Amino acid sequence: MQTQTILISGCSRGIGLALTKHLISKGHTIVATCRDPQGATELKAVADSCKTNSTQDGSKGRVIVYPLDVGSSESIAAARASMERDGIDTIDCLICNAGVTVHGDPPQTCDRAAMLHVFDVNVCGVLDCIQTFTPLLRRSSRRLVVVISSRAGSLSMHRRGSITSYRCSKAAANMLVKNFALEESKNDTDGITFISVHPGTADTEMGRAGGAPLEPLLPVDESAAGIAKIVEEAGREDNGRFLQWDGQELTY
Repeated sequence: MQTQTILISGCSRGIGLALTKHLISKGHTIVATCRDPQGATELKAVADSCKTNSTQDGSKGRVIVYPLDVGSSESIAAARASMERDGIDTIDCLICNAGVTVHGDPPQTCDRAAMLHVFDVNVCGVLDCIQTFTPLLRRSSRRLVVVISSRAGSLSMHRRGSITSYRCSKAAANMLVKNFALEESKNDTDGITFISVHPGTADTEMGRAGGAPLEPLLPVDESAAGIAKIVEEAGREDNGRFLQWDGQELTY
């Protein structure tokens, strides 16, 4: 397996942190970003451990941490500039994982300002990251973008209310993925593959935000292992697909 350089947003906790741990165990280089690296003690410990510990097969993953707030265009641009100053001018995969939600949030009382904030992070932040890091992706032969979305954003599978802002933002994020995929399908030379992934109702703060789950919460490490498998195995034929963490295809 060829190792990759993978940029992940939202790595301080939850799925982003679990993905970082899993992918470095496979020998990949992870550009791990979060809003406050100084306060991300567990991420810092993972990065420090990479300097001395080898993976099971003898390869050695690497973690490079940068500040990146997906709610700020300036922060996203600064992260790219810092990476390029450090010699990272190519990435093989971008995983847009950072996101926010509003607990409860039924449509009857959904707050306009809160919804705008959720959309700014979960949709506009994804758009901004993709646009900013596209030149680095184009230099790779891999060229993969994985957007961590949610089944909660599927119109065809929606059977439950609540978390209104989050659901609407993930429906919009799915449309963003589909739109990028259709545009990139016209590019026969250096087209980027776009995939939307539902991580399962993982046992994270975000996963618990919707109230009592309809199914048992998924261990976050299991979710991360499945997403990592998708990242490693996805091909051009997967462009525009909406997948569950275990590879099952979902409907938009």
